[in-house]
Amino acid sequence: MDVHYDLSGMAIVWDVKKTLANPGKHDGVTFERAARVFFDPFFRLLAAGRKDEERAAIISFDTSGRLLSVLHAEMDGHCIRMVSARRATKEERQGHEHS
Repeated sequence: MDVHYDLSGMAIVWDVKKTLANPGKHDGVTFERAARVFFDPFFRLLAAGRKDEERAAIISFDTSGRLLSVLHAEMDGHCIRMVSARRATKEERQGHEHS
């Protein structure tokens, strides 16, 4: 089952099971908060594909100023499926600062 979230006209979905698990696994990062990274004009987009699905990671700040890494896939060009959301690693932070 999926959670369907509309944020400023952008359709975002994620697995309901991950809604409960993600904050505990990733330092309190919720999908609701992570969804806001798509509106940061200074985001950094990285390829993160798999054989069976084209994915990308967006490195960007949430509204509280935390730099996050959000793994996602576009669905049919009109919806984003978030796969995971966590704090950016040291390497991701350095890459974001130098881009």
